Amino acid sequence: MITAPQHPWSTQLDARNGGAAAGSMAPGVSTGASAILGRSPAVADVLEQLRQVAATDSTVLLLGETGTGKELFASELHQLSARRGQQMIRVNCAAIPSTLIESELFGREKGAFTGAQTRQAGRFELANRSTIFLDEIGDLPAEVQVKLLRVL
Repeated sequence: MITAPQHPWSTQLDARNGGAAAGSMAPGVSTGASAILGRSPAVADVLEQLRQVAATDSTVLLLGETGTGKELFASELHQLSARRGQQMIRVNCAAIPSTLIESELFGREKGAFTGAQTRQAGRFELANRSTIFLDEIGDLPAEVQVKLLRVL
């Protein structure tokens, strides 16, 4: 588990609060430079943890309050890993209606329900051999969270 920077030093990652922030990198493209800017020992510690875990084939849980840069840290982890040549799949769980989230994450087969004319690959299938970033998991319905925990 890696915890994204939290207050008071998380403001160093938030341009709106006068700190440093970086734009996002295109999926699968390595610029050789970190997208994360920061000078605090806490940021350096998190970056070192990312470098260590990037060398493994582990599932990583990033924790942090809204606005602390979890997606930037996830992108950095992806770029440091052996998966960097593959597209990183990003899912904002809060932006997908609860009636569709299950088929978005896990896919669907043709004829699975009325109107399912074709097979649709889920985000997990699309992220095979790559990285999937799930944001706002806490906004998912409890029954979907249970299924998600089984996958993870």
